[in-house]
Amino acid sequence: MYFSYALIILLHTHTSGLILRQANEVPMSDAACAFEAEASEDSRSPIAKAFRGMRDKILSVAQWEFAISRTSEAFESRHQCGPEPTLDAAFASLDAKIGGSINREDVIKASRNESIGLRFVVRDGVLSHYVSRGRKEAMVRARLPAYVSLLNDLLSEVELPDMEFAVSLLDRSPGSAHVFKTEGDPGKDLLFIPRSLSDWGRAARSLAEKYAREPCTRQHPQAVFRGATTGGRHVWNASASDRPLRAFDGSQLPRFDVVALSNERPDLLDAGFTEVVQSNEPKFLKQSLHAQGMMRGFLSDDEQRCFAAAVVVDGNSMPDRFPRQLAYGVPVVLVHRQSDEFWYKELRPGVHYLPATPGTLVEVLEKLRGKPELARCIGANGRRFLIDHLNENRLKCYLHRLLTEYSKRYKES
Repeated sequence: MYFSYALIILLHTHTSGLILRQANEVPMSDAACAFEAEASEDSRSPIAKAFRGMRDKILSVAQWEFAISRTSEAFESRHQCGPEPTLDAAFASLDAKIGGSINREDVIKASRNESIGLRFVVRDGVLSHYVSRGRKEAMVRARLPAYVSLLNDLLSEVELPDMEFAVSLLDRSPGSAHVFKTEGDPGKDLLFIPRSLSDWGRAARSLAEKYAREPCTRQHPQAVFRGATTGGRHVWNASASDRPLRAFDGSQLPRFDVVALSNERPDLLDAGFTEVVQSNEPKFLKQSLHAQGMMRGFLSDDEQRCFAAAVVVDGNSMPDRFPRQLAYGVPVVLVHRQSDEFWYKELRPGVHYLPATPGTLVEVLEKLRGKPELARCIGANGRRFLIDHLNENRLKCYLHRLLTEYSKRYKES
């Protein structure tokens, strides 16, 4: 292809030169303008016409090569795409539910649900989107730009069929079977690229590379957790003596349990809330948590990676920072019981991370402290997983396969 482009430039130069000599010292810019304006005339010399014919043929070859490079086959070869068994299973599940057909009317109806509120349209290679009005419109719009960029990036590389699709970007990703969700059940739901990787995972992988080059000079002996009071709706009760935070289902908030454990075992865990949210009286709740020693200062990635382990706990959903925490190179302890992003089930417990509950967290952290080689191995494996499985090629392949399989089932009416 590069040879074709070189010939185009060379032939264009020769052709312009011939006409320049015929124009008797006309300035080069004028000769070029004359050439473009008069290209349709047949009064030029046979040599110039021959060169123009050759140039047009080579342009056609270059355009053909460009078109070929945008096919699905070329895209998958360029990015070394492999199988995506969770997508295969998810589309098999979808076909069993809806008979293998998705129609435009259902997509529009789903996108009008304010808990989804977003519809994308791909038409002749051009992307557009529609956001539904409602209580959650601002949240959808805040998360939208990253996905517009993501999809336009993909469309710049590969041709996609015309289609429309609804995307559920909010926490816990509500929606029917044909709606793309950023979190759900891998192998059953059509899971989109999650918010945590909506930059193709570049930020997380950049941290992984940086931290591999620049290890901590001093490491804290405790594990660390920082986060907001997400995961429930907290109603302030001034008369209550005991004020544990509750999850949406009424159970005690896992983040509250983890932070309380830090007060009991400060030798094992440095955990605290950085912000009070989702409360009818955040000021009073913050004062109460502060009095219990549960409020702590914010810690950056650079600071958290210098602890013995990173404890990751569900809030409203899985924290978007999870991939960044895998980049630290220290073991990740995962306290997780909610919906998954598409890649979670590819992680192997005991290899890439350690699972825990609030009730088993002390045991897990003591195990890591007593087995430093295990801790180093799990930390290194987690970072390697991020680099090997969540690289840009893989994420582009995944999204391309998702949209391609969806388009096979999409019907305008």
